[in-house]
Amino acid sequence: MIDYEKLNQIIKEEISKKSYKQDLENMDIIIEFADIILQYTPIMTRTENDAPISFQESWENAFSFFKTLNKDYATQLNNIFVTRQEVELIKEKPEEHEKDKETHQRVSMVTPDGKIKITYQETINDSYAIVHEMTHKLSYGKEKNFFQYLLIEVPSYVTEELLTDYFIENKTYPINLIKEYQIEKYQKFVDEAFDYMCEYVLIKLYQTHGIINEELLKKFIQKNQNSGFMKLFTTDLEKILNKIIKENRLDFYILERYIIGIFLGAILHQEIIKEERKKELLFELISQLDLASDKENLQGLLEQLEIPFIKNNNLYIDTDIAKKLFIAYQKEIANVNLLQDKEMIKR
Repeated sequence: MIDYEKLNQIIKEEISKKSYKQDLENMDIIIEFADIILQYTPIMTRTENDAPISFQESWENAFSFFKTLNKDYATQLNNIFVTRQEVELIKEKPEEHEKDKETHQRVSMVTPDGKIKITYQETINDSYAIVHEMTHKLSYGKEKNFFQYLLIEVPSYVTEELLTDYFIENKTYPINLIKEYQIEKYQKFVDEAFDYMCEYVLIKLYQTHGIINEELLKKFIQKNQNSGFMKLFTTDLEKILNKIIKENRLDFYILERYIIGIFLGAILHQEIIKEERKKELLFELISQLDLASDKENLQGLLEQLEIPFIKNNNLYIDTDIAKKLFIAYQKEIANVNLLQDKEMIKR
């Protein structure tokens, strides 16, 4: 049984917040990229259990990687993890993993007060979690404009991909183990894109009719029943609505950051692969996200990547930019599919 009164109250309150004005205005643009993720990410099935890796080893991996990326960043990482003053480590039990993905109780993050929270599993995932959250810490700034928030996941996406490149180049782990992590990550991208599309549908229905009820949803589903997304939406509808009611919020303004981060991060990652010196663009972006940067500085950085999608203080993605982002995402997917068990490494 769906509490539609509560659902409508949540949606009304969320879309009325002034802080979400630009997020809502840009949903028609971002939904196109969520749809690309949903349509063009192949089904990739994990085949093995994660090999045990101590957290100490994962921390050493992250530290060694950052030393090759930027020695100053590596020093910051070392100081933070040695002193433990700004780090909270939580050991996750294997049986809690699936449950925690749904409840979001144990996810790794940089907290609002700037502390790094790492939920570790003693698998290869831990190295990625440390690198991801440390990158957020480097770009942590309390006061951000809309575009800084929109781009906040880009550096973390790039450093994760560069960590994969580092593992492969140094033969740190078997290729199949690295691929297992990548498959799980891209499935998460699909889940996030699907969640965004679901909230997009609900918001648009509410904006059009001023209410959401069972009858309206049935009519909408019937009208759009031939789309692949709608089949998933119909199957998971009760779960989707109850999740919003239980958590008492919408997540569209957060999910959009992951969607943009995937596409822009794909381009930046590929630029760094082509030219090592392009790492400076990554460092510049991290710096800009950390400071009270103006939009002109971010626009200049995007122009260097030939994707100038800030125009007149709005998100603007024309056909050429969209095509470039789409191709970049396809290349990242291809890189995952090309990972082969070329060499098994004894540990």
